[in-house]
This record gives sequence, C-alpha cells and structure tokens, in this order.
Amino acid sequence: MKNSIKFTALIMALVLAFSMASCSLAPQFSYKTDDVELPIGSYIYEMYSAYQQAQGFAQKTEGYDSEKKTYDGKKSFLNVEITDDDENTATADQWITETADKNMKELLALYREFNRLGSTIDEATMDGYKQQAQEYWDNGP
Repeated sequence: MKNSIKFTALIMALVLAFSMASCSLAPQFSYKTDDVELPIGSYIYEMYSAYQQAQGFAQKTEGYDSEKKTYDGKKSFLNVEITDDDENTATADQWITETADKNMKELLALYREFNRLGSTIDEATMDGYKQQAQEYWDNGP
C-alpha cells in the first residue's frame, strides 16, 4: 500500500512539473491576428504609458493635493474621473485600459500594413534602434 501511494505521488509530481514547464515554454502574446503576434511586453508598455498619462490628467483635477500627492485624501487616482486632451471623460482605470487597447490595435494595424507592403528594416537601422533601446534601458529617455 505504501509503495502505491509513493508511486502515485511521484507520478503526480512529474505531471505537475511537466505542465508547469510546458506553460513557461509556450509563447506569450498580448494581441494576435492570423499574421501578427504582439509580445506581452508591448501590452505592458502601453499600459504603463497610459497609466503615466492618466496620472498626469488626474493631477489636473480638482481635489488633487500636490504636496501630499493624494486625491481627495486617497493615495490612488484610479477612481478619479479624468478628462484627456481630446475632452474624453472617464475614470482613470477605465481610461488606462481603453487607451492601452486602442494603442495595441493601432500597433497591430501598423504591423499588418508593414507586412502587407513587404517592407523591411536594414541592419544598420536595426542596430541603431537596439543601441537607442539599450541607452534608454541603462539611462532612461
């Protein structure tokens, strides 16, 4: 009886280990069409960028305390109703999600058009982009 329990536990541990390993090896994408797949990092970037923009809009709202950096006494601005540069009004968390989604769909359209036209980027240009990205990573923009 004890050996069968040990054997079953071993099998379950192996199944768990293989399933966890296979999930980590699977490609992770945020948006995908038939011919374009955007990595999860691009969505994270767009969410972060929209978050920063929404925070700036929230700082312009009534009730923002610039000394305490609070909104009506609360630390989070995500529930504050903001108005963007195009006069669209929404809560900050809703605006962030919608803006990131819109930007990702525009990026998908850009990639699809780039591929449709058969465009390419030469090696020298790509090296310049990589160098600029490394500088931003090391020093900030």
